[in-house]
Amino acid sequence: MINLFHDIPFTKPNFYFDINGKKFLNNVDALIEASKFSNPRIEFVLDYDVYRNRNLWKTEPSLNIKDYFRSYAKIISEKYEDITIHYSGGTDSQTILDAFIDAGVRNVKLWYRSSPGFEDFGPRIKVFEDTRKSLIEKYSEKLKQLNYTIVGMDSQFSFKAGDAAEWRLALENFIGDYDFVKNCNESIKHYHSKHKTVSLIKKNSCMIWGLEKPYMVLKNGIWYWVTFSNRWFQYDMPSSNEYDTIFFFFNDDVPEIPIKLTWLKIDALEKILKTYINITNSEAEMLCKDFQSFSSSYYTFINESMGYKALNLSLNGTYWRASQDYTAGKNHLYAKREKSGINRETKYFYEENVLGKVNSAYLKGDDTLVSLSSTLIPIRKANLEFKE
Repeated sequence: MINLFHDIPFTKPNFYFDINGKKFLNNVDALIEASKFSNPRIEFVLDYDVYRNRNLWKTEPSLNIKDYFRSYAKIISEKYEDITIHYSGGTDSQTILDAFIDAGVRNVKLWYRSSPGFEDFGPRIKVFEDTRKSLIEKYSEKLKQLNYTIVGMDSQFSFKAGDAAEWRLALENFIGDYDFVKNCNESIKHYHSKHKTVSLIKKNSCMIWGLEKPYMVLKNGIWYWVTFSNRWFQYDMPSSNEYDTIFFFFNDDVPEIPIKLTWLKIDALEKILKTYINITNSEAEMLCKDFQSFSSSYYTFINESMGYKALNLSLNGTYWRASQDYTAGKNHLYAKREKSGINRETKYFYEENVLGKVNSAYLKGDDTLVSLSSTLIPIRKANLEFKE
């Protein structure tokens, strides 16, 4: 068997776990360390200056969010020869594509990926077909003019999950949050240059991801920004050279992007909360959590208020992750992973590396670990009136 960790270097993680000042690249190792102490200081850290400089967040950037998106697209085009956007047509990746097109950036690659195991799952196949149709109908001329190339839209493309031994090797070396990688098993593979799916890319290359929207906490009349470890991942692609991983909506080149998105989301949440009469502060705090869930009826309104827009209506709303198809899809994947032996190796890894080593306070009842959070970043006072 090819040693997948032998030849291609890991890309630099954009985050880490901090336990009493000691850094870890995954939460299992971090929580084993934390379990040695009665009251450890635990923080999930995004490794960016904009995360560390809390004063920046107290002032709303003055320009339109689309101006900042275009500005960052231009900066990326000046820094890199080879640009790949991981594309699904959803609110994150479509917004990124629109930014590059609006900025007139040429020669970008769109890489459409389907998660392994969904190749024969009807609802996901329909999403794929609808996405391909919408992209052709709406963007074929623009993509042709700017010389964009598309990988994976002629037929569903995915990296296979691999066999059980390969999966166990990946688990022993994963970066990020265990609960994320065990549910998205293709995300933690790392590649040898002789691997059959290795792609030739230029040395000055980047892979762009959208990732999650800002998450807001309302606490005692103050708005805070926070994020959680299970929203971020280290995803290595099978490439011939090292490349930079870019999370488009959180960066130091244009720090106004995450800050402006945060202020826009607060405004949207306050507009919704003001429609509720005579609620208490604690009720507003709970409602704020509900509004930000994938199943919320306000999901699309909040995203569009921040400047996000997907390729079509089904991708722009809550169709997939808030639907019965999503639950059926998870069951579909579980059955495939059970057959391949991946579930067995995941169980062994958990028993050997988590149970007995991680304090039970950090474990949940379903063989998962608690998600670790960043430090709260205060933004501003809430412009709301609450019932006493």
